[in-house]
Amino acid sequence: MKIAESQGIAPEELAAFLGSTGWTRTAEGRAGATWVLPSRDDAPAILLPKDLGDPSFASLMSSALERLAWVHEQDVVDIQRAIRTLASDTLEVRVIDPTTVDGRIGLKRGAKLAETLYEVVLNGLRVTRLGGRPWYGGPLPEGASELLTQFELLPPAVGSYRLEVVALAPLQMPFGDAPDPPLRETLRAALTALAETRGASARDTPDDADELDEPVSLGMSTNLLNALHALDTQSTQLSIEFSTRWSGGSERNVVRLESEHLARIPRLREVLKQHLPKEDFSLHGWIKTVSAQGIVSADQPLAGTVIVETRVDGKRRDVTVELTGVELRRAAAGLGEKFLTAKGTLEQIGRGWHLTGAEDIAIREMPAP
Repeated sequence: MKIAESQGIAPEELAAFLGSTGWTRTAEGRAGATWVLPSRDDAPAILLPKDLGDPSFASLMSSALERLAWVHEQDVVDIQRAIRTLASDTLEVRVIDPTTVDGRIGLKRGAKLAETLYEVVLNGLRVTRLGGRPWYGGPLPEGASELLTQFELLPPAVGSYRLEVVALAPLQMPFGDAPDPPLRETLRAALTALAETRGASARDTPDDADELDEPVSLGMSTNLLNALHALDTQSTQLSIEFSTRWSGGSERNVVRLESEHLARIPRLREVLKQHLPKEDFSLHGWIKTVSAQGIVSADQPLAGTVIVETRVDGKRRDVTVELTGVELRRAAAGLGEKFLTAKGTLEQIGRGWHLTGAEDIAIREMPAP
């Protein structure tokens, strides 16, 4: 994550803040727009520069921020934080206990908090790209690393120790039922995963990981549980509060983990490990369903999925296998009559089971009774 320092306020961000705090744009010139505050006769006008390539842009922006800070009787740093917060989607974490009431935290603990916040965002990003899984490993999916670089970590805020991750929102937000932009989708998924983890840790921990399929499908993972467990000091007065706030709004969505929730995380994590991926898994089961996506082009042959009914650790499972070309046609011809064998990685994705990286695929006759 990049650390947001004194520079970096975009003209669009400052314009949004001025408009939301009572300032009015009165004129437009070559250098930029002039803004005034009608409610204050003593407030100096602010020139908002518009051309990032202008050699005087930095000094004009600095002057605008200093005037704004004077009018609102705040430090420039506080004004910058307010501007970034208004224009950005935000995920905040607060540590609430007697040792942080003065806004300070120990070095080792503060480093863990920043690492946990990073893992929470990373978990949300993986959920949106890979689906809910009990465990995430390997490289990030394509495009995810680029999204990760667009989140910024703000300097610590005053009060019970807290950190904020921000993502600049699009200048024109989608309307109606349009999907969230990717950065907001990531933060929303991150908070949903935290809420599901809190819910699971508020109940008696089951012995069977199957009973955790719902929270897993919505983002609870051993990666997330490990990150949260790192914050547990076993103090009965400790709370860890996560919240999101979207650009232009003041409403916060909050998930608060108390000491009793944190205490159940180790047991929850051990149960969830029942569903960790099984590498080099030998699949053997009858072909239950076959679905095809059709022929897209000569270079992209027939592709589809086969669901194989088998047993895993003594339990009946429906396992999805992706097939193409001749193998898919042979599976379709043997629907309900033949067995499929293959080797790959068996893993839970959402509520279902999948054999990824399938090799040595064969369609066989059912064994004689």
